[in-house]
Amino acid sequence: MMQRSSRREPSPEEVGSQRPWWQRAPLHLALVAAIGLGAYANSFEVPFTWDGIELIQENELIRHASSYTNPGRLYRIEHGHRLLRRYVTFLTFGLNYALHGNNVAGYHAVNLFLHVCNAALLYALILALLATRRLAESRLYKDRHLLAFGAALVFVAHPLQTMAVTYIYQRLALMVTLFYLGIVLVYLRSRLAQTTRKRVLLYAAAILLALISSRTKENIITLPVMLAVVELLFLAGPWWKRALQVMPFFVVVVLQPVARLDRGAGGRYDRATYLYTQFKVLLTYLRMFLFPSGQSVIHEPEVERSLLAVNVLVPGLLLTCLVGFAGWCALRARRGRPELALVAFGLLWFFIAIALESSIFPLHILMQEYRVYLPMAGLASLASGAVLVVALRLSATRGLRLAAIALVVVALVLAGLSFQRNRVWRSPESLWADTVERYPHSARGHFNLGAALVRKKQLAEGVTHLERSAELMPGLFKAHYRLGQVYRGLGKNEQAIKSLEAALALQPFHEQAQTEAGLSYLATGQSGKALEHFRAALALDPTSARANYGCGLAEASLQRFEAAILCFERVRDATPAPPDLSYRLGMAYWEAGERGKAVVQLEAFAEQNPNAHQAINMLGAAYADMKRDEDALKALERAVELAPQDPASLINLAQIYQRLGRDQDALEIFRRLQLLRPDDGQIRALVTELESKPASPATQHLP
Repeated sequence: MMQRSSRREPSPEEVGSQRPWWQRAPLHLALVAAIGLGAYANSFEVPFTWDGIELIQENELIRHASSYTNPGRLYRIEHGHRLLRRYVTFLTFGLNYALHGNNVAGYHAVNLFLHVCNAALLYALILALLATRRLAESRLYKDRHLLAFGAALVFVAHPLQTMAVTYIYQRLALMVTLFYLGIVLVYLRSRLAQTTRKRVLLYAAAILLALISSRTKENIITLPVMLAVVELLFLAGPWWKRALQVMPFFVVVVLQPVARLDRGAGGRYDRATYLYTQFKVLLTYLRMFLFPSGQSVIHEPEVERSLLAVNVLVPGLLLTCLVGFAGWCALRARRGRPELALVAFGLLWFFIAIALESSIFPLHILMQEYRVYLPMAGLASLASGAVLVVALRLSATRGLRLAAIALVVVALVLAGLSFQRNRVWRSPESLWADTVERYPHSARGHFNLGAALVRKKQLAEGVTHLERSAELMPGLFKAHYRLGQVYRGLGKNEQAIKSLEAALALQPFHEQAQTEAGLSYLATGQSGKALEHFRAALALDPTSARANYGCGLAEASLQRFEAAILCFERVRDATPAPPDLSYRLGMAYWEAGERGKAVVQLEAFAEQNPNAHQAINMLGAAYADMKRDEDALKALERAVELAPQDPASLINLAQIYQRLGRDQDALEIFRRLQLLRPDDGQIRALVTELESKPASPATQHLP
């Protein structure tokens, strides 16, 4: 049964005229937006970092409309499953890219806009909760705008929110919060609606939003529980009717692939270990909410493996007391203290909203600040209520003004801390250096700092941190893999092989690691081992351009040119293709005896690389072999012009001069060769032979 209040709700115009100017919603929302903008004014140039580099900046999927119009193909593509599970959020990244490419200012503008919208939704939600029958007669009702204002201020300004807002990829948290708050608000409005038509429309809108939200982030799965809490604390009616109201939302969240939720830890933590450790993690979140200090992009709490350990038992008891207190407040709210429903709501919102990431579903990182973004709505409501109660107790006549001033001052202090925290995000190097300074034994901190330094070409320092990461966590695949890539780039192929083999021992089905290992073996002359890795890579992805290219190189080095040609041919349509593919393919055709095809490929390469003397020399040799002497002469003279001391080009040019009867020109070339190779008896003999010949009329005058 829908609830109807006996109180006549005044119109917005009447309400606005009755409240002092400093308690009006437009002013409140304008101040929330202004403080939010001030807190994040220095975030618009923060670059992509961490997952944002791979999953946004370098992710080709988000750039193509087909990723959104034909999502079925994404099952077969790396990172495709992420886009499918979080389709709505990735769609916003795609729209960002379509509008301004990888200009980070646009991404940050959207994140900040969503953050302010979430604060506004929290404001509206608290007003709606206080308009329910159980709270409309409470003493909080007349101060509801100030209470909502304080909650929105704390939510928008608190420095714990910076990771979700400034870290571009964590738009995931912003989007799921947007839908979460929005759905609870629309659902509540539908239950309070005065007409059947409005109730049905709002309820249908809530269902539709829930369907869409299932593709924002996995946290949405706790939404039905939160709706049940709202029903329990603020609404009335037969229990079975209220259960039927909430039931469709349980069906909606089944769309979220829960089976994947506990794969994030990669087997590093079992469910019990993860849960025990989360007891103290949750207390740390609460401590950081009350005293915002000690922030880090990654926290490294000590892993707890026993329920009876002091670091588990004490936090567990304290959290149990908080949950018990929330239950007590819920009971008292139904027995004459309706304002306590808001206390229960704030506490239960925190615990329910964070339950997915701090319970029995192990994630590979134990503690991260962005996980508090959605739960912050409950904590902000509690903080605002606490300030209001204290202010009213200090002064019954001026309490509301004191509360308003206190809330703005607190928000300004929190915004200043957020602004300061955003300075740490100014570059990946500063961000991860801060993490390593706070947690010197953080393998992930060292890895990300090393990777950031490598991208900045500070290779020596970067390798040091990558090596430290692999030492601290031998099971960290990406540390070994990145080290192998860097070593290979530095030409240290033996070390690259060692690191890449360690990576493959952890993830043998990683196509790129197999390819990198193949290229490293190839560089050390171990073509057979290289070929094994290239074939393993191709078994995982037959279309891989790098693996096919490496396979072609290995086959060619083993003198299996027909097989090399097949590999190179599979790369021709790649975008972008290897820059020397035409040359390699031309050489393979040459060695396989297919001169015509070799010439076509070498001509294509020479046209694109007019200063590549080796390719031009080979093209000249191919022309000569095909009796195209004039073309051969032109190509070989160009090769010698580019590399005057290259013996191969000089020999080929001398031979074509001889074929054309230009013995004196050939003699001059052989004399140059003799200077380069004074001990070469064959060249000395050729010089002697040509010197003994009389000059022909055609070569009396050299050009």
